[in-house]
Amino acid sequence: MTKLIILIAVVLLAVVVASCIPHPFTSPEKDTEPTVENQIQTPTTPEPPSSVVEPPPEPTRIIRQIPETTRLITHQYAWSFAGKEWTMELQIPEALYDYYRSLPRPPTRNYSVYVTHPSDDEYIRSLTDEIEQIARQERFSDLQKAEFVIAFVQHLPYTVDSVTTPYDEYPRYPVETLVDYGGDCEDTSILLASLLNSLSYEVVLIIFPETSATVGHIGVGILCSEGIVGAYFEVDGQRYYYIETTNPGWRIGNIPDAYKKINANIYTMTPAPILTHNWEASITKRFVNSKVLEYTVQLNVTVENLGSAPAENIHILAGFDTGTGKIWNPVESQVFDLLIGQGATITLTLQAPLGKHTRLVIQVIDNNYAADQSYSDWFDT
Repeated sequence: MTKLIILIAVVLLAVVVASCIPHPFTSPEKDTEPTVENQIQTPTTPEPPSSVVEPPPEPTRIIRQIPETTRLITHQYAWSFAGKEWTMELQIPEALYDYYRSLPRPPTRNYSVYVTHPSDDEYIRSLTDEIEQIARQERFSDLQKAEFVIAFVQHLPYTVDSVTTPYDEYPRYPVETLVDYGGDCEDTSILLASLLNSLSYEVVLIIFPETSATVGHIGVGILCSEGIVGAYFEVDGQRYYYIETTNPGWRIGNIPDAYKKINANIYTMTPAPILTHNWEASITKRFVNSKVLEYTVQLNVTVENLGSAPAENIHILAGFDTGTGKIWNPVESQVFDLLIGQGATITLTLQAPLGKHTRLVIQVIDNNYAADQSYSDWFDT
């Protein structure tokens, strides 16, 4: 959410010269570079970027907490494997389901953060402990145990997000897919990857982009030591064999024909922070004889970590884009950390360049890259 509130202050006498200090844009992780529209000559002796001197901001709130309740959601699951019919009854904590359902969806295609989010680790481990017990009783090999879990997930009904949720695209956390009794390809792939990862299998998520001939699609890759043939994706010299999760009967290494020749993005099960932000700003102008001599912007930026790992040594960079590919009059916050699910609000004061057609640019900087970035509308100073 972005909001600009304009305040105007008139003074009788003042001499203010706005300095235009160019600062290169930090390379964003997505294609968000500004379009070159107006060319402004760079000052010959730029000053270093200004920065706030306040201490690092403290995390101001926890985005969501697991509610305190002992109620359970009971579901029966049935599937076929190795010529036998299997059933399992699961009791899922309602509080855990409500917690995940309340979480904002991280704005990322790296769906491994749904697998590696730690708040469901204890429950997923309790489920895979039951699977381990069955595997020992049935004397399954490691490959058979993986196939048993694959069959369980493949038998969940395929559902469409736009029908089962208010959204066209709604990735589910594993607990949500279990309670909702099904999902689409990303939901069942996230669930399968979570179960196999908990069982100590090396897995990846395989994400196919949409093309002119195919819709986007997601599957799982598994590192197998036994003799497997079929489709695989190589990661760091190791072969991860494809698993289709949306229907029963697909074996490890089987891949739909439509995706056999399409390049895919591969994500390992590495926890990662996902940083998002929103902001609001108020503007104060100072005039002399109807001429603007100072254009001050007070900016409040709220940053949240929606990922599955803490974010360390991040900071806010804000300034003004005039269409030159540089940030003018930049201000940087002190560095700060955010745990999983934490947010912090940072206040910055900026001086806009005078006589320019410009817009605010706000970046959340993590490891020297813009992890998240936004702009205001264009305005004249």
